[in-house]
Amino acid sequence: MKKIRIISLGEIVSPNLLSGLTKLTETIAKKSGIAIVQIASQMHTCVQDNFNLIEAFKTEKLSEPEFNKLFIDALKNETGVRLSVDELDSAWDSMNPQFFEFKHTLEQIIACNREKNPEIVLISDTNPKDIRHLIRELQANNIPFGTDAYGHLNEISGMTIHTTYTRQLTKADLLKDVIIQLRRSEAHGNSFFNEHKEERPSSDIKYIYGVNHVEFSCLKEDFDNTTAAVQKAAGRYLVETILWNKELIPLRDLLKDRHPLQGLVCTSTL
Repeated sequence: MKKIRIISLGEIVSPNLLSGLTKLTETIAKKSGIAIVQIASQMHTCVQDNFNLIEAFKTEKLSEPEFNKLFIDALKNETGVRLSVDELDSAWDSMNPQFFEFKHTLEQIIACNREKNPEIVLISDTNPKDIRHLIRELQANNIPFGTDAYGHLNEISGMTIHTTYTRQLTKADLLKDVIIQLRRSEAHGNSFFNEHKEERPSSDIKYIYGVNHVEFSCLKEDFDNTTAAVQKAAGRYLVETILWNKELIPLRDLLKDRHPLQGLVCTSTL
């Protein structure tokens, strides 16, 4: 049976929101002369109150220029300081990891995918800023990647990647579409495949996502809601979901089904 593993890119290239907020806080404090402690409190409030802008940006309900204007305006209203787009992008980039931070895990999935045991498909709840940063890191470190006609990342070293902003979908809907595409492929192009198909699928497809430590209440609520929606979407199409504890088990062992029970937080077929 063919094995396919769908993995959230964020489990490989994990952003650090706190790093981005720290850089934003330092930039605004330097421009305003206001104490960092005061700015930090204002920044926390601003992100909490305007998290909907970040969510809209990830599904391209807001274009990047629209997001830049609205988020910079929100920062100005909260702190009294107007940042340039370059200053915003510099702080945003500091939230995204450098290559050495995700090199080992990325190399593990590239090796597994090269052997087609299992085949890897990546999905990402992301935005153009994060992907541009990733492309720069891949390019600087000679990791092969592909882009579409619009310059959007669509492949990393032979692994297809699907992103929410290019498809203008939530993560749950994106996962559903990817699963349907995979199931149709195994059903020899049956374009009428849906969740009510009765025959057992010929491919073993699993969706892997990780344990996240979320500090912001708005982000935690969003993560929990997204996780529930994604699990529901996976279950409709006979896809098992695996919550991976990356601190206890290497990704390669998980992909090769060589994992002790304590390496998994849970595994379920919904």
